[in-house]
Amino acid sequence: MAHEIREIESLGFDARQWNEDQAEHRRLGHAQELIDAVSACAEMLDESDAAVTAALAQAAARLEQAASLDPELEAARRDVETAGVHASEAAQSLRRYLQRLEVDPSRLAELDRRLQAVLDCARKHRVEPGEIPALLEARRARLAELGGEESLERLREQEAAAEKAYRANAGRLGEARRGAATQLGMEVTRTMQRLSRRALGRGPGRRRPAGLHALGTESRAAFARRLRRRALAHLARAAGAAFGARFRADARFR
Repeated sequence: MAHEIREIESLGFDARQWNEDQAEHRRLGHAQELIDAVSACAEMLDESDAAVTAALAQAAARLEQAASLDPELEAARRDVETAGVHASEAAQSLRRYLQRLEVDPSRLAELDRRLQAVLDCARKHRVEPGEIPALLEARRARLAELGGEESLERLREQEAAAEKAYRANAGRLGEARRGAATQLGMEVTRTMQRLSRRALGRGPGRRRPAGLHALGTESRAAFARRLRRRALAHLARAAGAAFGARFRADARFR
């Protein structure tokens, strides 16, 4: 949130400046079009052979002569004379405008960047550009409720410490699991060796059972099944012991 506040503050947004920047951007973006239009209008008003100001002056002069014959035309003469004055003032105003208006690509590019930054910020936070000041105040108030930027730094430190402790415990747990797996493998190996010796009668103090070779095919199959069941039982007990050790190791590091 502190980062968002700094990002919004960097815009230096001001509603009045925003409106002025938009107006200037439109003007510069259409500068050549405006120059052409204003130049043509100034020429029609006061610069061409058929200029409006010249035509109005002629009309006012003729009406003055006519009004000497009929006084009712005096009001029309004054209106035409006033229109001529206004046309002349309008032509002067257009010439002053042309003097101020320039095609400035660098200024246009600068305004492009400023306006785009404001639009991107408004789009990111789903507000209108004019609502950015209110958004900034709301973010500042929320950050103050959370304890300010110092509180954020403390949370980051706590997060880093928790991650460090987690990784250390995970390492010890991995070592315990590898030890339990090694113990299980050794126990399985010993159990298989012991059962093999018993089955073949090769253990200490044991002899091969007499008459085993004389068993029929069915008896030998039954004997093999019993041997497998005994082996599975031994393996199950060994596996249970190993997994019990692993469970106790897991519980110790939780």
